[in-house]
Amino acid sequence: MVVSTVDLYEKIKTKIGDEGARILIEYVDSKIEKEAVTKLDLKDTEDEVKSEINRVEVELRNEINRVENELKSEINRVEVELRNEISRVENELKSEINRVEVELRSEINAVKSELRNEINKIDLKVKDLEWKMKLYFIIIGILIVVSNPKVLDLFGKLLIIK
Repeated sequence: MVVSTVDLYEKIKTKIGDEGARILIEYVDSKIEKEAVTKLDLKDTEDEVKSEINRVEVELRNEINRVENELKSEINRVEVELRNEISRVENELKSEINRVEVELRSEINAVKSELRNEINKIDLKVKDLEWKMKLYFIIIGILIVVSNPKVLDLFGKLLIIK
């Protein structure tokens, strides 16, 4: 049951009089006006809160975009540095591989040359030994023929073919 200010005034007026009822109702009305929150006050507060929420959302979006852009920039910078470092190391490795390859080829050629020289020396020694052996056989054959008269007879018979 809703009681209006006029109804309240009429009921109080009979008990405390016209002046007292009016003073009491004015006092209650002033207290209610001071203490009570009106729909308009709630709407104003709601609008302020929504405005603050929107402002904070915009600031957060801006901050997120700023941080995201900084991160993208940093990622790009690091990618470029890594690519450059990889390229530098790759070039150094290629250069080192080429240097080692040249050294190995040089060493291989030196070893081949040494082997050829040693083979030539061995070939010369073998040929020298062959001639010495042939000479020794000839000398031994001559000695055998000269020192043994039977061999001389046999050799003479072989050479004189009828």
